[in-house]
Amino acid sequence: MPSILRADLARLVGVSRSAVTQAIERKSVVVSPDGTIDTDDPVNSAWIAAKVSKNPAPPRPPSTSKKEKPAPRLPLKEKPKPPPLSPPPLDIQPPKGDTVSPPQVGESQLKIIEEMVQASAEKLRLTVARRKQAEADTHLKDIRAAREKKELIPRELVRQRFAAFDAALKTNIRDMPRRISAQIYALAKAGDARDVEAYLEQELGLALARSTESAKGQDLQ
Repeated sequence: MPSILRADLARLVGVSRSAVTQAIERKSVVVSPDGTIDTDDPVNSAWIAAKVSKNPAPPRPPSTSKKEKPAPRLPLKEKPKPPPLSPPPLDIQPPKGDTVSPPQVGESQLKIIEEMVQASAEKLRLTVARRKQAEADTHLKDIRAAREKKELIPRELVRQRFAAFDAALKTNIRDMPRRISAQIYALAKAGDARDVEAYLEQELGLALARSTESAKGQDLQ
């Protein structure tokens, strides 16, 4: 069976959401990283089976048929007495290290559980799909607003300018040895390595600046 939400698990086994939260805090129910509960997990399936065994008739999904008319009330003197209150069953956890076999669940109960789990999984998939669609709509809306404000650059123009910059950069770097070889030789002969390093940094910076200006100067509109 697939993963379900906490509220669906509570409705599945006939307990409150706080009871599911307490079970999670006691490690009786394991929560997946995305916040859902995997019903195929051994720990979760054992907890579900234990809860279902205490309630022989799990709640079925709401029926679309017409509501039945309530039975007529009995006269006051014939009104049956309410049954005596009994304490709720204790959810006793076995000691650590002991193995307890989960209670057996009938086929009819298992079928009802599977139907409710499948309905919860479908609801979760629909929620995720709606969230992704909302994000896509928001992204498209931002693109349209930026296009109206002329904040977007056409893709072809970006490619042309990058190609022009790349060509200018290659030309300036390729011609650098011819331009600065004599100066490098003179500085190296003087024996000062720091002057050679400073001169190379200066020439590289000038080459990058010339390449940028060359790309900007071309008419690419």
